[in-house]
Amino acid sequence: MGFKSFLLENLPRPLAKKLYLVRNYETVIDSEILDGFKVQLGVPARNKIWIDRLSKKEGHEVAISRWMRDLVQPGEVVYDIGSCYGYFPALLAAVHKNMKIHAFEGDWKQLYFLERNIPRNQKDSETRIVSRFLGKTSENGLLSVDDHIKATDQSPTLIKMDTDGAEYDILLGSKDLIAKRSAEWLIEIHPNILKSKGVDLAMILDLFGEGHIIKGLVDLRDGNESWDEDLSKLDLDDNPYIYVSPKEIARFK
Repeated sequence: MGFKSFLLENLPRPLAKKLYLVRNYETVIDSEILDGFKVQLGVPARNKIWIDRLSKKEGHEVAISRWMRDLVQPGEVVYDIGSCYGYFPALLAAVHKNMKIHAFEGDWKQLYFLERNIPRNQKDSETRIVSRFLGKTSENGLLSVDDHIKATDQSPTLIKMDTDGAEYDILLGSKDLIAKRSAEWLIEIHPNILKSKGVDLAMILDLFGEGHIIKGLVDLRDGNESWDEDLSKLDLDDNPYIYVSPKEIARFK
């Protein structure tokens, strides 16, 4: 964490928010995230990476976006864990009807933009913002997936996860859901961060047990859209995706 980030995190939150927004005011982009589907997303004006992605047609994680367009069905319950600025809730609301979306984001800086973006793109879907980080238990300010399901009585059919190295702990907090064999998972893996925590891909996959279909996707941001059963290729990418699903419900065959 840099000095400026350290300073922001240790100031009273109202003051930190004001200082952050002085330099990171909102830029709103009308983005054609997929051919024929447009959303409106506000992002920090200094975040050139996101501005560049959203300014291009199909500029962000197009393989995941098309997967959700082609395989998710109207009316499903989807958890977006690590929602950031709300790209995937906006996409799901744009391409499907009557979705029930749970957008999890614990970072207050990203949460500010997420809370503004959800109303812009809600349409006829219901999006619930959960301003908590997830973990293996609901302690020390964290929330587990299993406890959230119990509290809301909305069990997901799909979980998309991008949590910068918290993948293993979040899955530990999803044991009941995994045991139900009722959900598919799209997980961005962060091998270098996981390694620093003593976790590897095999440990993650072991949490699912037998009888699952597993596929990997590498070079996502270089335009690759081919999912592969050869998981050794995941070692070639700093941020690959994995698809994991019980065989009996898998949309990949």
